[in-house]
Amino acid sequence: MTPQEAAALLDGVEYVHPLEAKLREMRNDLVASNLVVAYGASDDLLEFVGAIDDEVGAWEGKTVHLTAAGLLVSECKEGEDCPYFSEQEKAAVPLTAVWAPEDVDGDPSWLIKTDIPHVQFKIMEDGAVFGIGIVFNLDDVGRISCAG
Repeated sequence: MTPQEAAALLDGVEYVHPLEAKLREMRNDLVASNLVVAYGASDDLLEFVGAIDDEVGAWEGKTVHLTAAGLLVSECKEGEDCPYFSEQEKAAVPLTAVWAPEDVDGDPSWLIKTDIPHVQFKIMEDGAVFGIGIVFNLDDVGRISCAG
C-alpha cells in the first residue's frame, strides 16, 4: 500500500465511527507498508494509526517530533531540565496538529502539517470538512532526520 492509496481510501470518510472502522480495516496493511495516518480527533487529540499507534493530547493544537523509530517521547518530568531530550528533539522531524486553521478551504477543525512527504485526505462530518489528515511513510522520517 502506498500513501496515495491509503489517502484515497480515507478521503471523504465520515468522522467518527466510519473513520475508525475504515482505519481498523486498513491497520494491517498500513503496518505492513510502514505507513502512518495522522489526524486530529475530537477537540483535543492527535491520533496516529499504522506504523505508529498512539494518541497525544493536542488541546488548541500541538507539535510533536518524530524519528524513524516513531514518536519521540521525553522521559523527563515536566519542568525538568533535560538537555539529552533537547538534543534528540533537534534531530527529529516536527509534525503539527493545527486547531482551527485560518485560510483553509472548508473551514476544518484540524489540519496536520509537516515537512515529511505526505498525502492529505479530508475527514467529513455531516457533509462538511471536519479535518485534513495525512498519510506518510515512516521511512521518510528517517531520511529527513538523517539529512537534517
